[in-house]
Amino acid sequence: MKHQGWANYQTWAVNLWYNKDRWHQDMCLDIARNGLVTEDPRTHTADALKEYTETVNPLQDDSSMFSDMMNNAIGSVDWYEIADAFLEMVRGEGEEQAEVYIPNEERMASVREKLEKVKKDASQGVTGDDHMPQV
Repeated sequence: MKHQGWANYQTWAVNLWYNKDRWHQDMCLDIARNGLVTEDPRTHTADALKEYTETVNPLQDDSSMFSDMMNNAIGSVDWYEIADAFLEMVRGEGEEQAEVYIPNEERMASVREKLEKVKKDASQGVTGDDHMPQV
């Protein structure tokens, strides 16, 4: 069932939170930038965003009613719709911005490094909010 113009509530909520949190938004934009250089940017970005979300899920290793509900919600997200939104933002960055962010091996390695840190931190109970700089 549609929610706020998105495929469903789960898709809307993921988009909302990933754009509300600067750290997550930057990570998702990096994922989309890297997706642009692949043969199928939409599928690559959708798959990478889903993997990222599963990685930062604080309940990923739990076995409980709450982890089942979380996994069901993550499985209901329209990852292609989320990917389309981030790809549109990246494509709208403009020529001068696009030149700076043209994904290359160094930039892709940086994203992989960030994702590995998130995976490691998630296994130790550190959430995305803990990566946010203190103001």
